[in-house]
Amino acid sequence: MNGHGDAGRLDPENIAGIGMVFKRNPSNENVVYSIIAGSPAESSGIAQVGDVVTKVNSVDVRNLSLPKLRNLVLGPEGSRVNLMFERQTGQGIREINVVLVRQKAGSKQPMPQFQTLEQVDEEMRKVKLQAAEETRLRAQEEGLRMDMQEQLHQEQQTLERVERHIETVLRELRSETQVAQQLIYEHQIEKEKCDKMRGELEEQLWVADNTRVSAELQVKREQRDRCCGGLFAT
Repeated sequence: MNGHGDAGRLDPENIAGIGMVFKRNPSNENVVYSIIAGSPAESSGIAQVGDVVTKVNSVDVRNLSLPKLRNLVLGPEGSRVNLMFERQTGQGIREINVVLVRQKAGSKQPMPQFQTLEQVDEEMRKVKLQAAEETRLRAQEEGLRMDMQEQLHQEQQTLERVERHIETVLRELRSETQVAQQLIYEHQIEKEKCDKMRGELEEQLWVADNTRVSAELQVKREQRDRCCGGLFAT
């Protein structure tokens, strides 16, 4: 075995791969459809989904069928395989070369990178559904968060309006209290004036009463004197 991918003559127990799923694109090119987690392809970190595979161990595979490409990529465990890719970038097409060591999958089931396209499509459909559900849940959480923020904003505005109303009422109460205190003060002044006037009037009345009584007594004395004087005269 020379390790150049003659998978047809290998013992199935010894077949190993690199962990890539290939698919034909609309341009009839073999492209990387997905990369298996934990595989040599993922560990290298070089190849990417969408890369066009052009050569396997110097063999041009641009127009090669997927089964023949599979046979080239597969080989004995631990053997090396050289792959050439083309990647479309903003600066044009970039050529990428990578050498990977073939590694057997842990399971004895058919290696996932060589599933049928229908199986791959089904797996991708499930992944897309899961991603869509996660996106929906994130959108729902974001919507709830925005609703809560809006509710908090409205409650904050309501609280501010209540605080402004309370402040207005307090100002009015303070103003009314000042007016009431002023009225009480003025009433006290008027009361003191009235009490003073009442005292003066009472004093004047007392003086007047005494003066009147004195005058009456004086009149009576004069009348008495006249009467007594007349009696003495006879």
